[in-house]
Amino acid sequence: MPGEATIMSTDHKPVLYTHPMSPHGSIVVDFLAAAGLIDRVEQVVLDFGKGEHKAPAFLAVNPVGQISGLRDGDVTVFESDAIIRYLALRFKSPLFPHHDLARVGLIDSVQTHIRQKAWDHGTGLVFQKVMKKLFTGQDGDPARIEAAEKGLEKTLGFIGDTWFKAGGDWLLGEISTADTTLATLLSNAKRAGYAPSHPRIQAFYAHWRAQPFFAHSPYAKD
Repeated sequence: MPGEATIMSTDHKPVLYTHPMSPHGSIVVDFLAAAGLIDRVEQVVLDFGKGEHKAPAFLAVNPVGQISGLRDGDVTVFESDAIIRYLALRFKSPLFPHHDLARVGLIDSVQTHIRQKAWDHGTGLVFQKVMKKLFTGQDGDPARIEAAEKGLEKTLGFIGDTWFKAGGDWLLGEISTADTTLATLLSNAKRAGYAPSHPRIQAFYAHWRAQPFFAHSPYAKD
């Protein structure tokens, strides 16, 4: 059943290093929530103020020193999409069904499209409208804000027109990692006051937020 996972037997929990203000950590947590794996992975919130993301212990997990990182016994994985794929395969999640190569190829294609074409517009918008003032005391650049909003509208319009062909609530029929990626993008952009205009994207996001698992999302209280 979509959203449920077949759990492999292990004697330890993987550890995810994250932060609720980071979309690169939240995208993994949103996947865990939708996949029914939220209790199968321990979350450790790094303290940026103390420089924990640059400490040797975390650099041993993610040498880049950025959110997110995963330790699973002797295995370390970094980069959010790689972590999602690793956890999906480890727990045999139907959100990324390893046994169905055709569907995995489609899911990965759409997920990668969202990350390459839409993601930076969303994170750029949040930086300009929220984070820049917070970290530098300066207002965001109006031209960059406008460009990010236009970029989101264009890319989300394409996504809304191209997928959801089955007429259902999810991008590719059943819920997948492509959906969790799109939902995190939208939740993060919402922090900057952005709301999509495309009706299919609006309906998708309303459906996402109505799911019981959304209570475990880092964006649940936004």
